[in-house]
Amino acid sequence: MGSGKTTLAKFLAQELNICAADIDAEIEANEGLKISEIFAQKGEPYFRKTEAETIKNIFTPEDLILATGGGAFEVPQTRELLLANSN
Repeated sequence: MGSGKTTLAKFLAQELNICAADIDAEIEANEGLKISEIFAQKGEPYFRKTEAETIKNIFTPEDLILATGGGAFEVPQTRELLLANSN
């Protein structure tokens, strides 16, 4: 948290003239809750499932830079999804 993932994703997307997406921001918008509230109210397993679904649903044929939460890559299914859909 606070390491600059979103800032770097936006910068790279601008430099490469492609889109960027922040998975945590997408989740917060869809859930109507902050990530910390999701963890507190619904637990980490719920969040990780939602995170994986959000990542799966956000892929497009166009190039895209994703800013994911720090734990996304630790979940085997999410890691496989990210690796299978990245260049």
